[in-house]
Amino acid sequence: MSNSVQPNITTPIVRDDLGQTLPNVQTGLGPLLGLVGNWNSPQGASSQSGYNVMPLPQDNTPASDNVILRNFHYYEEMTFSAIPGDAANRGGDYQQNCWVLFYEQRVYFGFDAGPAANTLVHAENGDWLHLVNVQQDKGATENPNDPEPLPTGGIPQPMFPIVKQVSVPHGNSILAVGNATTGTGAPQIANANTIPTGQGVTSALKSIYNNGVYDPNNLMLNPNKILQDHIETVNEGDKLIESYIQFDVSSKNGNGDVRNILFEYKKAKVTDFHTTFWLETLKDGTKQLQYSQTIEMTFADNPNVTFYHIDANTLVPVAQDA
Repeated sequence: MSNSVQPNITTPIVRDDLGQTLPNVQTGLGPLLGLVGNWNSPQGASSQSGYNVMPLPQDNTPASDNVILRNFHYYEEMTFSAIPGDAANRGGDYQQNCWVLFYEQRVYFGFDAGPAANTLVHAENGDWLHLVNVQQDKGATENPNDPEPLPTGGIPQPMFPIVKQVSVPHGNSILAVGNATTGTGAPQIANANTIPTGQGVTSALKSIYNNGVYDPNNLMLNPNKILQDHIETVNEGDKLIESYIQFDVSSKNGNGDVRNILFEYKKAKVTDFHTTFWLETLKDGTKQLQYSQTIEMTFADNPNVTFYHIDANTLVPVAQDA
């Protein structure tokens, strides 16, 4: 059923308890601090900045090897809230402090989704972590005069200090880890590629992907084009991107993982997850948030094929008095 009334995406979903105002939290969050707040993307049909390519298994479509594509523009709201402290992992000779941003995200079908326009298509929540290894704190029952053991050579820092933990109500849980880097000017956003890979890719399957011929100017094949076009058209004057922080996390890094409920495991198994966020500072002092997310999947009818569910969007902060 269609929704003729657009949802309100200006009210924070996650309650902000002002944890980010504490000096230790500000320091602990490090590069994640700038994400705090409520973000959304344009709702107007002519300005929607999100694009989604979503392959789905469909048994009565043999002409496309029992796969269909649902591609559409979308808009969304995303809220990040800092907790007023950290979560400490004790290791015996040093500890790891997890500085936490809880987040929630809701995504709505855009103008080209037919009767589904303005209805919810996706929701998720979870957290982003900044990991910092430090000397152990003394507990209340510990002798303060006992020497604190330290690893030989000092305390090592995490190889992957940025973590995204995702809970998706399809029955998927994701742990993705990675790093944050900085840059000046606008980020160079690489092309994405939605064309399936693997030994099981048939000509019938390729038929719904431009016959397998890659074209970076085709949104269906390169959803990142919507990010690239936004930078090309908006990146000037007061909206010139002066610097950015880039967050890259993947389930393939470190001890990352993806888990699926049994239905998903058998029918449409998520195998890996990757996302890149670009937190950009503009010349006028405002912020902009861009991201590209890739979910790798296999389907029951196509076990030797990797499918790529990719979406990308540009968001801006919601005014505090909205």
